[in-house]
Amino acid sequence: MRFVISQPPPTPYAIDYTASFLIVCEGYGDACFADAILERHNITNYQVGCPTQRTVGGEGRNNITKFLQAIATHPNAKLLRGIIVMIDADEDSDGSFREAAAALTDAHFSPPATAYAASQGTVPKTAIVLIPRNGTLGTLEHLLLDAAFDRDPTLRKCVDDFANCCGNVDGWPANKQAKMKLTASIAARCEELPSSSLAWIWNKNGNPIPIDSRHFDHLVGFFRDFSA
Repeated sequence: MRFVISQPPPTPYAIDYTASFLIVCEGYGDACFADAILERHNITNYQVGCPTQRTVGGEGRNNITKFLQAIATHPNAKLLRGIIVMIDADEDSDGSFREAAAALTDAHFSPPATAYAASQGTVPKTAIVLIPRNGTLGTLEHLLLDAAFDRDPTLRKCVDDFANCCGNVDGWPANKQAKMKLTASIAARCEELPSSSLAWIWNKNGNPIPIDSRHFDHLVGFFRDFSA
């Protein structure tokens, strides 16, 4: 991985970065996915990071504000040209957008007016990318399942049959069903490490998620355009 911000950092600051453009994610698995996209498409002017216990004392989207504040107070902040916050739409895309916008504002960055659009007249410029897609509810797991099932339709049937056999999965929230089905897909296909998480799957033999999938084209295009 060439792009993920190091942890623990080699400086006294909470995080360390040198790139002109940053992608801030909810967690390490999301960051490694973004890193894999950047590497696959040779987009070299980004770094990717996320809140961790070692950097800002906590993980997950509730700590994105602290991570952005750490970015803002770093000496390299004056070199920043752009920041993208990439988070799950979950069950409320408007609420997720507002949450990300508030995190940017609390760190004294100006948020964009809408998702998948750069802020206007701000330095650095900012953007908010909602996963799986603009205007779609869900999580990263939904996007990754689309890619995996598109390449291997038989996998979808096997995983759906497994979920039905388990009996109670149909009653789970959609986001948790997606997480279960992605975990089952990895376990069924990734012989090298069936228990792999999204943080490590990208260089494993048998990874069922094709990183060059057409389902990621909207992200690749946006990352390229934002840093142009």
